[in-house]
Amino acid sequence: MTDPATIAGDASAGDLLVAIASAAPGAALVVARSGLNVDPAMVSTLVRAIDAADAATASPVPSGNHTPALYAVHGLLPPPATLAAPCPDLCALSVDAVAALGATATMAGTAADAVTTLGAMLLRQGWRHVAAPGLALEWDPAAAAPVGPAPGDIRIGVCNVNGVKTKAAKRARIGSLHEGGETTAAHDMLFLCELGNKAQGSTKLSTEDCHSIVTDITPYGRGWITPYTAITTTAVMNGVDIQVAYVEGGRVTRADYEWGRQ
Repeated sequence: MTDPATIAGDASAGDLLVAIASAAPGAALVVARSGLNVDPAMVSTLVRAIDAADAATASPVPSGNHTPALYAVHGLLPPPATLAAPCPDLCALSVDAVAALGATATMAGTAADAVTTLGAMLLRQGWRHVAAPGLALEWDPAAAAPVGPAPGDIRIGVCNVNGVKTKAAKRARIGSLHEGGETTAAHDMLFLCELGNKAQGSTKLSTEDCHSIVTDITPYGRGWITPYTAITTTAVMNGVDIQVAYVEGGRVTRADYEWGRQ
């Protein structure tokens, strides 16, 4: 893995995405909170941990240290342990793992916010977040990966899309409903029906079709899809526990989640 670039945690999420897109294959990027004293040996410790099997991010071992600290590692220590989420204050990201998500849209918030969002996406795709033996910092993996009720009011939209299998431009227009614009409010959740269109010969959807449809509509969010219906959510909803069920062969889709105010 090549020498990593370092991005400040309070930089924009867009800056992080640009750095990821510009990095060479096999590279790593380090996101560090501004003012955190991180030396090259600490960066090397993080990057080494990403070599663990299926590791997408590496973070300090959670401890009571208010600042990053290196410590000696015994030669018989097991491989890096899996964490619930990457540390938003200090972590290394595998550029290859993020690229495998196939997501290229913009993201709001800071680079640290993007780390949390990307972490949730990587986890759902089977990647691991690991601790970096030899580097310690005070942080809580559980707090970095919150799962709970919807954060206050959310906006839901319902749309008959009339076939999207072969319509990349239409999928992009549907995605704009998530983002909002001058005349349209941003929607946190969309219920889509009539995904297939017999006239277009596109009623059957492969696994690849489903992945492309969801990724085009909500690159950094989530989606549940059948040959007939879909539910897509934005990254704002990534921490919400949503239970989805289908009946009538996928023609009817139901989503249950806890709603709460902050």
